[in-house]
Amino acid sequence: MLSLGVYAIGSRLRHIIRREICSPAIRSSKGVWRCLQVDGHEHITSCLFLLFKFNIPLEGRIGGFKMNLIDSAIQQTKLNKEKYSEPHEKYVDTTYIAIQEDNHVVCSINPIVLENAKLCILVHRRSKLAETNYYDWFDVEYINEYGEVYEESIDKDFSIYVRHRETYRNQVLHLVSSDGVDYDCCPLWNNTASIRDNLQSVWNLYDELKKAETQKERATIVRLYKNDEKIFQQKKEIANFSYANALLEKERDMYKGLLDDIKELLLK
Repeated sequence: MLSLGVYAIGSRLRHIIRREICSPAIRSSKGVWRCLQVDGHEHITSCLFLLFKFNIPLEGRIGGFKMNLIDSAIQQTKLNKEKYSEPHEKYVDTTYIAIQEDNHVVCSINPIVLENAKLCILVHRRSKLAETNYYDWFDVEYINEYGEVYEESIDKDFSIYVRHRETYRNQVLHLVSSDGVDYDCCPLWNNTASIRDNLQSVWNLYDELKKAETQKERATIVRLYKNDEKIFQQKKEIANFSYANALLEKERDMYKGLLDDIKELLLK
């Protein structure tokens, strides 16, 4: 787990400076410009110096501030890019999953989707050589409301990660409780709508599982959840079949009408 408190505080201080220092000449000066561009412990000190120098009040503007998930997510993406920069294992992209106040899930390859989120999940994709071919692999990170980043976990009781099953191409998303209850699904990783729908299901399930007190309760919830998914999928398949069948019947009737018209013309 990595705390992003430093980046969050620095981001908040720079935000205040940008709002208060309106003069383009002052903002473009070397010290102010550098302070507004770079993260880190030493730049928090620089920010504080500027705030006191220009008599910018801080009272009531730091304590209890809301974590800037966009800044945190961009920082994690940057770290992931640096971590996987070799030819045989290279960063590809990141899907940003925003969890909103009502637990509605929205996702995008653009971090702006996190603007009104309360929490977020990052899915970093990288291309890695396995034996003779390159395959997509995924790292999952979760950022809570305090800016704490959890790698492959949500909290002390639940892990969330991606592992291949049977083949490297089959990358499966898992939600696993500390007592071993496992729920898995297979999103289409190149499709943000598929990732969104699967993460919505995973988050809804997590919301239910964390209320359970025993391993037996969690196992029952997962089993019922999977049964509901099977029923939903069967209903979807039946609906698709019915729709396709209706189209075929309509097409048949259209051709029958056309043949009747041709027949009528030939008899005249």
